[in-house]
Amino acid sequence: MKLNVLNSGNTIYNRLILATLLLFVVLRIVTMAVAPLTDPSEGRYAQICQTMAITNDYVTPQLIHDEGVPVSFSGKPPLYFQLGGLCCEVFQTASISPRLPALFFGILTLLLVYGVVRRLRDESTAQLSVFVCFSSVLFYVFMGVAITDMGLVFAVTGAVLAYAAFLHAEDLSEKHRWSMAFFVFLALGMLTKGPVALLFAGMPIFLFTLLNNQWVQLRYHAWFRGIFLFVLIAAPWYILMQSRHPDFLEYFFINENFKRFIFKEYGDRYGAGREFFKGVAALWFLVVNLPWILVPLLMLFKAKTRAVLFDRSILRQPLLGLVFFGFVTMTLFLCLSSRVLIYYLLPTIPCFAIFVACKISDLQLDFAPAGWKKCFYAVVGLLFITTIVLLVVAKLSAETDKTTLDFYQNFVRAHPEFLNADSPRNQLYFSGITPYSANYYFRDQIYQHPKSNLLDDFKHRPPCYWVLSRDVVNSWPQNLRDSAFQWGAWAVVPPPAQ
Repeated sequence: MKLNVLNSGNTIYNRLILATLLLFVVLRIVTMAVAPLTDPSEGRYAQICQTMAITNDYVTPQLIHDEGVPVSFSGKPPLYFQLGGLCCEVFQTASISPRLPALFFGILTLLLVYGVVRRLRDESTAQLSVFVCFSSVLFYVFMGVAITDMGLVFAVTGAVLAYAAFLHAEDLSEKHRWSMAFFVFLALGMLTKGPVALLFAGMPIFLFTLLNNQWVQLRYHAWFRGIFLFVLIAAPWYILMQSRHPDFLEYFFINENFKRFIFKEYGDRYGAGREFFKGVAALWFLVVNLPWILVPLLMLFKAKTRAVLFDRSILRQPLLGLVFFGFVTMTLFLCLSSRVLIYYLLPTIPCFAIFVACKISDLQLDFAPAGWKKCFYAVVGLLFITTIVLLVVAKLSAETDKTTLDFYQNFVRAHPEFLNADSPRNQLYFSGITPYSANYYFRDQIYQHPKSNLLDDFKHRPPCYWVLSRDVVNSWPQNLRDSAFQWGAWAVVPPPAQ
C-alpha cells in the first residue's frame, strides 16, 4: 500500500494539519508583535522600511548610518523594503510592521509548494511537503524576522518549481505559461536579493539539464515573452537607482555580490560581515533543516530505506531531481565562502522539504496511525517549544541586552519629565553609533550626529540625555554613577542643569 500520511479521504487528519498550521501562524504573529526588534539586521531593515514610508520615496532605500543623516542604501534591492514601508504606513512603528513581509513571503512559499507538488505528485505528498517545510524550526522562526532572505526563499523556490512544472507539462501552451512564471520569479528574486537569485535557481536547472541531456527542452521556452517580463519587472528599478546614484551598479554588483564572497575587505559601506570558516554552509544546512534532516540520516541505517534514499532515478525526475540539485548546489556554492550567515541557507528548506516528503512517500509503506501521531505530536511539541523560546528570549533580551524599545519605555517611566522637556533636552544622544532600532522606534527624539569617539562626546555633547554603555558608566566616579539612569545594558546621563 502506498504511503498516504495525510490521506485525502481522512478528513480528520487533513483538518488537524490545517488547524495546526493556522494555530502556529497566529502564534508566530503574536511573537512578532511582542518581541522588540533586534540590532543590527532587523533594526537596519526596519529603519529603511520606515524611511520609505516617511519620505514616500519607494525607489531609493535610505539608512541612517555613521553620518547621522539618511543615506542611500545600495546593499539590497527594494522589494522587501517597499512592502515593509507599506506596512509601516498602516501599523506605524509597531514591531510587527517591518516583519510582515517575511511572514507574507513565508506563507506564499508554502502555498506555492502545495500547489506545484500537488500538481506534479499527489495530494498526500503536497500536504506533507508543506508540513515539513513549515515545521522546519528556522523556517518557522525566520518567517517572523525582518530580513530580506524570506523573499529570496519565495523567489528561488518559485523559479525551481516553475521549471519542474515546465518540464512536466506536455502541452506547448502550458509549457509557455510555466516558462513565463519562471522568468517572473527570477525577476522577483532580482528585486529581493539580486543576482544570487539567478544563481541559486540556475545551478540546479543547469545541472539537471546537463546530466539528463535535456537541452531540447530549451526550444519550448517562451523566450521572448519571458525575457520581456523579466526586464519589464526587474530593470526599471535598477535604471532609476543608477540614474540617481551613478556608482550604484558598480557597488551593488561588484562589491556586494562578487567581492563580498571572495575578499575579507570588500569595501562594505554598512558594517563588516561576520567571518566563519570555509565550509560552514554545510553545518548551517544541517541546522536550518532540523528536525527533518534526521529522516535521511535515519534512512541510512536500513538497507531498504537506504536504497530508496540513493535511488538514482530521482536525478531523472523533474521535481525530485531539481529540488535535490537545488539544496545540494546552494549549499556547495555557499561552502566556497567563509562569510556565510545561517539564514543564507533558508532557500534550501523548501527544496529539502519536498525531497523528504517524496522520499517518505516513495517508501510505499503503510504509515500506521499510531506512528504518524507520534511523529506529528513530536513536531508540534517542538514548534510549541520554539514559540516559548522566542518569547523567553525576547523577555531576557529586553532586560539584559541592548534592546532599545524596552530601554526607552523603562527610561520614560523613570523620567517622565523627558517627554515634556523642550528640545534639545527631550532628545537622546547615543554615544558613538545610534542603534538602528532606536531610530526606528523613536527617531524624532534622537539627536542625530556623525560617529564620534567617547571623549569627544563627553566634551562637546549638547544639552540632552546622553546614552552609553552601562559598563562605561560603572567605571566613573560615584557621583556621576548616582546621577545616571541604569537599565539593562544601557545608562543615561541627564543633561546639565540649566
